[in-house]
Amino acid sequence: RGLGDVYKRQIYETMKQRLFSLFMVAAALVLLNACDKKDDRTTIPKPEPVEPIKLGVLPVVFHVFYADENDATQKVPAERLRQVLDNVNRLYQGVFSGAGNANIRFLLTPVDKAGNRLDVPGVEYIKLKESEYPIDPYVLMNDKSGKYKQYMWDPNRFVNVYVYHFKQTNTNGTTLGISHMAISARGEHELEGLLAVQARHLTLDNLPTPFCVSVNSKYVNEESNRYKDWPNLHFLRINSADFNVTLAHELGHYLGLFHVFGEEKGEYIDGFKDTDYCKDTPTYNKVAYDKFLAEYLQTHNAQTADLNELLKRTGSDGKTFDSNNIMDYAISLGHTFTQDQTKRMRHVLNYSLLIPRPGSRSRSVDAHDKPKGVVDVKFRVIE
Repeated sequence: RGLGDVYKRQIYETMKQRLFSLFMVAAALVLLNACDKKDDRTTIPKPEPVEPIKLGVLPVVFHVFYADENDATQKVPAERLRQVLDNVNRLYQGVFSGAGNANIRFLLTPVDKAGNRLDVPGVEYIKLKESEYPIDPYVLMNDKSGKYKQYMWDPNRFVNVYVYHFKQTNTNGTTLGISHMAISARGEHELEGLLAVQARHLTLDNLPTPFCVSVNSKYVNEESNRYKDWPNLHFLRINSADFNVTLAHELGHYLGLFHVFGEEKGEYIDGFKDTDYCKDTPTYNKVAYDKFLAEYLQTHNAQTADLNELLKRTGSDGKTFDSNNIMDYAISLGHTFTQDQTKRMRHVLNYSLLIPRPGSRSRSVDAHDKPKGVVDVKFRVIE
């Protein structure tokens, strides 16, 4: 979810009131089959450094920036962040889709960057001056001054999620989230589409900018009804600003996924082109769909809109399908990763740089190959 030369996911301001009411339309849907809820956390494997990771457990730290401590969308309660991460895990497990388990778990880190046990797992609060808030997400993600990087914890041990109010930088819409895209080391384990760097290992000291996920906390309480009502869900209300989906989407980018619709150089393709490197995700014409959506919203309201119609996309083969992928935008069920997407994320877990890994992998793999000083690399930023 970003702007300019980055990939976009926006809620157009001109349609904002219509969208927010429309996406809460109650539509009768066929209940999804729940996934097996067996808790397998007690059997988390601890692979040797040369073995593939079978269950990716990623420690997460939320860096919460705020200016007004009385505003719960700025100084977001730790309990709310715990709920969100639990919901993200359910999305990655396929609980709401039955599409399969990605075997990736996000865990609120119980310790800080020095190894000391935290009173509040996985959350730190950073107070800013009113003149420094809200924050332009594109400035933060590309900042080389060290102003925002100073708050990062070692990315080889933690996934850093920055939480704050986004300063609006696009007159047409609101950005919900933004992420740095995963990177590869040059060589046999390069992954198509990712930036490949010469170094085989990078540390926090090597980074010219932060390397993180950012989410817009203005929408921290926005969500669909499935999380509270599942599995006794009789109808589904979709919220286009669902904060759980936003975080799941941005973490997908962090783990190497692109959007399911065609894009080039940060722009939507007015046509059909598969640009996400996953053969089992049908692409569609995002430009044509957005035009249809804008026209539809001009002639329908919350009472007359048909959610099933708005979920429809038309693929390059002329066949229609319901949008359900977490890496899509706009009106979507937003609950599914495909097998190819899962394979891609797991490749990143096993071979990409700046990714936490269980046990000794995160501390020793290729550490002797790390460069000295700050590397000259521009990380890809994507919404």
